[in-house]
Amino acid sequence: MLTTLIFVVASLGDLPPAPDIPVHKEPLSLDQALAYAEANNERMGLAAANVESARATWWNALSALLPTVQVSGTYTRRAFEVVVDDVQFQRFNALGATGEAQVDLIKPDAYPRVSAASEQIHAAESAAKQERLALRFDAAEQFFATLAAERVAEAARRRVEVAQAAVDDASERFRAGLAAGNTVTRAELELATARVTATETENEAQIARLTLSFTLGVDVLGELVEPKAVASASEDSQRLFQLARGERFDLEALRYRKDAAEVATLAPKLDWLPELSLRGVYTATNEPAFIGRDTNWNIFATLGWQLFDGGVRIADAIETSAALRRFELEIRSLERDVRLRIENQLRQIKTSRALVAEAEARLALASRNADEVKQRLQAGLSTGLEAADAAASLFDAQAELERQRFEARIAELGVRRAVASGPLAP
Repeated sequence: MLTTLIFVVASLGDLPPAPDIPVHKEPLSLDQALAYAEANNERMGLAAANVESARATWWNALSALLPTVQVSGTYTRRAFEVVVDDVQFQRFNALGATGEAQVDLIKPDAYPRVSAASEQIHAAESAAKQERLALRFDAAEQFFATLAAERVAEAARRRVEVAQAAVDDASERFRAGLAAGNTVTRAELELATARVTATETENEAQIARLTLSFTLGVDVLGELVEPKAVASASEDSQRLFQLARGERFDLEALRYRKDAAEVATLAPKLDWLPELSLRGVYTATNEPAFIGRDTNWNIFATLGWQLFDGGVRIADAIETSAALRRFELEIRSLERDVRLRIENQLRQIKTSRALVAEAEARLALASRNADEVKQRLQAGLSTGLEAADAAASLFDAQAELERQRFEARIAELGVRRAVASGPLAP
């Protein structure tokens, strides 16, 4: 066990150092957060790599239609020479060079493969745009989640201050003989509850900020700037669905992949046709022998027709047809899913607005009650314990309002995400 531990510790010394994470100490706006996410998050790099891979696949398909050229040279050391009638058939040191070029003049199945690979490039580019959009929405949701969590944590800290003041007030009244001992105990219990709540909300706020920092690829230390309100999304579900069909990049990518699969179905069919290739060979040697020339060249035209390949073309035809059907079904499934998301998010928006209005009314009531208790406390007509209860009610109302506002924002973002439009769309 000790040997294993020593080996692991020694191995850690060979690991590369962790990359330095940039730090943002100034106030952070939503636009800055989105820019950080695009610049630092690995998801954008992965999407770009997929595009490069698709382009390489296209070049690979195109290479079947381009000529190939190769050259080679040989040196041979022999044990003896052969000379007949002053014609040298074999030298001690024989040198040779060959240049060869070949091109397929007719290769029917290559053309649809090149076209399909071109469609796959468009699909990869659309998928990269979709990934960028998804990243922006993820960053925005985490930005708003952090804002809400930190506001709840701030309200919890104010509750602790009020609860501490209630404990001090109850203790003074108890020492003066104006309150029973259980009044102090109850105030201390409220303070302990307020401290636990403050700790929980502070941890939740820190977790939210860490999650935001991870998505942005930067250590966010500055305060978050409340973004300006944007116009609400349209509530016409049919109009939103038609907009989504034209705007969503993942649907666009699937359509390109369907087009690629449709073109690819032609390749196995065209592979039944004959192929024509042209090949040229140029040679040079220091052993001319009978021809009496140091150089020579030849051109070959080859017509080939593969009548049976063991069933490979039939299997390819079945596979490409199945791929085409799969993409058609994926497009239909995604469109139905988008329609469902839009309907659900529109209903969630209505629910969230009603809940926000209710939470605002509760907060207004809790604020008035807290103010009245504070005034009575200053006039000696109330106790610190009543102030602590009022502060607890005020905290609950503030926390609930922040939660409902966050849910309303997420619902609004959900509609825009489903449609792939709005201020966050690239």
